[in-house]
Amino acid sequence: MTILIFVRHGETDWSRTTEHRFRGRIDIPLNAKGVQQAKAVGRRLANEDISVIYSSPFKRAWNTAKEIAELHNLPVTSHQGFIDLNFGDWQEQLHSELAKTEPELYNRWLNEPHTMTFPNGESLAAVRERIEHAIPELVIKHENETIVITTHGAVLRVIHCLLHHVGNDNYWKFNMDNCAITIARSEHGKYSILAENDNSHLSKL
Repeated sequence: MTILIFVRHGETDWSRTTEHRFRGRIDIPLNAKGVQQAKAVGRRLANEDISVIYSSPFKRAWNTAKEIAELHNLPVTSHQGFIDLNFGDWQEQLHSELAKTEPELYNRWLNEPHTMTFPNGESLAAVRERIEHAIPELVIKHENETIVITTHGAVLRVIHCLLHHVGNDNYWKFNMDNCAITIARSEHGKYSILAENDNSHLSKL
């Protein structure tokens, strides 16, 4: 039995409601609140018997992982399988502006995300292909251990689709708050969910 602990990175200035931009492959840092969220999730996981920590290579995920790793005296290992969805030409763009300038495509993203391939970017199917390789690879490599993976909201929604054995058309049914955790157990090739979008450790922030 292998335990997988998925963590979304902390808040950035671009994930705030007033500055809600598509992030994707733009390597932006945590903001002050995001740092506090990362420290809180580190404390939340301090007593877990964690063996290894993997992270998307971007600073917002990497620095979240470091707050967890420091309390376990573990290194953080970069893993390209958990890099953010490539939003292509939409990266750095405000949601509110794209809703006006690209209303048809933006509406498609909100209602049929599984049919979208972002202009000069990628699709949810491409993300799912990545994680369908990455997660079993880590489960085999770290059998009977506890693995922490810090990644991004878009990737985590696809991971939730995978854990629930549903298609990517269910993408918007799942949420993952900044520095919330989802815990899954992998046993004999099957996944069971032990906790989902747990953000109780952030209540005092």
